[in-house]
Amino acid sequence: MDMRLALSLLSAAVLLLAASCTDGAAVMSELDAAEFVMEDYPETALAILDTMQRSRLVSREAAARHALLYSQALDKNYVDMTTDSIIRPAVEYYSRHGSADERLKAQYYLGCIYRNLGDPEKAMECYVRAERYVDRAEDYKAVGRLYSAINAVYFDLYYFDIAYRYSLLSAEYYDRSGSSKLCVKALLSAAHAASMQKNYFSADSILTVIENEYGKDSLSSGNLSAYYSERLILSEADGSMMGKDTVQVLLNDYLREVPLEKVEWGIVADTYIKLGEMDSAVKALEYYSLTNPGYDTMAQYHLLSALIKARLGDFTEAYNLLSSY
Repeated sequence: MDMRLALSLLSAAVLLLAASCTDGAAVMSELDAAEFVMEDYPETALAILDTMQRSRLVSREAAARHALLYSQALDKNYVDMTTDSIIRPAVEYYSRHGSADERLKAQYYLGCIYRNLGDPEKAMECYVRAERYVDRAEDYKAVGRLYSAINAVYFDLYYFDIAYRYSLLSAEYYDRSGSSKLCVKALLSAAHAASMQKNYFSADSILTVIENEYGKDSLSSGNLSAYYSERLILSEADGSMMGKDTVQVLLNDYLREVPLEKVEWGIVADTYIKLGEMDSAVKALEYYSLTNPGYDTMAQYHLLSALIKARLGDFTEAYNLLSSY
């Protein structure tokens, strides 16, 4: 067993045993245990919360805290909630009680549910209410997640200038929380938003900060893939001084250093098309289809396919694919 996991489980057990003889205290101790392992071992936190009998949550405080932690555990285990039935006791209780962190998180997770339901307007209303508690919040990682969620909503609505500002705020709070991985992820999001505005200078500056302060070797595979993707986007930007040979080296480094399932094959295929290397572009598009379920319904796939067909002289098929796009 991993030593950190063993220590976390031991600490959780100690918290459980430290409860007084009253069931109310025992319930709060179990919730303490779930919260203690939440960040590093969310699957353990979810297991603790799942085993608790709901009939024991007799106080509104206990029910609210369980609802908040359970929503958090589901989110961290990649279970997208599409109903507010779980989080609702927390939202109602923390509207009048609780710490700034608890109030912020209750609104944040409610907003995530509305976003999962495809209602960005209601999601943003929740995020705005959550933002009221930022100045008093002590959980900087939670604030970082809030600003990351706001960034995502604005990005989906094509407000790239606003998304850029919120991604930088997210990076700031992730940095204050001590999470370099999440900080880099937010900075990469800011670089992408800058590129979408054709603000290539800012995008390049952010990528340079990542290189100098964190180093490519320290990045997770997902962040490293996003880094190379942004570098390739910049290589195609107006006024880019990057020559064909340099772009080829960048592509080779990308495909050597990042697991194939993490590669953004659409960007790789597009780069090969612009380099005129159609065999490599076709192969990249094949990987795109293998790593993207439902690829044949994706606009990017049809556009790239059309560009390849046009370069190969099959203009009829290119036209048909563009019509699909």
